[in-house]
Amino acid sequence: MLNENWLQQIESKFREQGFPPERRAIEALSLYSKEYRSPEENSETATAIVEWFKTH
Repeated sequence: MLNENWLQQIESKFREQGFPPERRAIEALSLYSKEYRSPEENSETATAIVEWFKTH
């Protein structure tokens, strides 16, 4: 299950590092894959990450 706190921490980190907003969802998905497991590109988790970054 996707953790809202994790997403907020990653978003903060990306802002500090100057990541452009359009790259943040892809970078977050990459980090999530490394830290937890590798979700399929069309998985529910991948969709949730992309949608979260669209609204934040």
